[in-house]
Amino acid sequence: MSYDLFLKPKSGELSAEQFKIYFKHRENYEIFIEPNSLQARYVNKITGANFYFEYQQSLQHDEDGHYPIAFNIGYLKPSYFSKEANVELKELVGTHNLMINDPQMNGMGVGDYQSDKFINAWLRGNSLVCESSFLSNKEIPTLLSEKVENVWLWNKNKNQLQDNISNDVFIPSIMYFRKDGKVLTACVWEDGIPIIIPPVDMVVIVRKNLAPKKGAERIEDITFVMWDELKPILEDVKLRMEGDAYHLFYKMMPYLIRKFIVSLDEKDMSELQRIPPEFVLDMN
Repeated sequence: MSYDLFLKPKSGELSAEQFKIYFKHRENYEIFIEPNSLQARYVNKITGANFYFEYQQSLQHDEDGHYPIAFNIGYLKPSYFSKEANVELKELVGTHNLMINDPQMNGMGVGDYQSDKFINAWLRGNSLVCESSFLSNKEIPTLLSEKVENVWLWNKNKNQLQDNISNDVFIPSIMYFRKDGKVLTACVWEDGIPIIIPPVDMVVIVRKNLAPKKGAERIEDITFVMWDELKPILEDVKLRMEGDAYHLFYKMMPYLIRKFIVSLDEKDMSELQRIPPEFVLDMN
């Protein structure tokens, strides 16, 4: 199931070439040319959000005339998909002065694009599909809405934060893992390097120079530590806070961090199952 919109210029025409040029210069899009259609597919590799616009070469008519652009976004998705889609819809509509035809129940109907109505209508449909799916599949990964929203905001904004911070400080993405049947948030920290660590359930630590010695050599490994165990260390060594994230910066690694990372036991990483962000649904 999906949510579909149809768009056309309020006056004049929008050519396939204009469509292609517009999306070619927008971030996160890939253009696909097929015999009877031209698609611009949006995939945000950081947040997982995805949807597409299609220029229909074969005419799509209704009583209001030809709508050359179709928009499609699926259901059974995290709520933030609607926010990323809204940004793209608003920009396209504004740039090319488009009107829309929204055939969804409780949608916008025919006329001007309205952000709040699109988001609310998609959320209602998505909620119904999610609730139905939960009844038949208890294994669908879910987290509280606030937590999913915070993960999305961090991942969406981390490049902007990196631009404002020295490149000597690593800013990780937040990922999802399933462990012991629970969905956990996590980020990766390699060898105790300077980093801004967001609050997560678990930190995966890659050890190279800080790997424990086995005989005369250090053997690279991966381990992980739960947030409650790591947080006191971060409190002691932080330079400052960036919101609720810990900013660690140093020319020489503090002894406390070195000692802590080296002392961790190697973990069985098969305990962790990576979950792409687009599959973790939010629930109230």
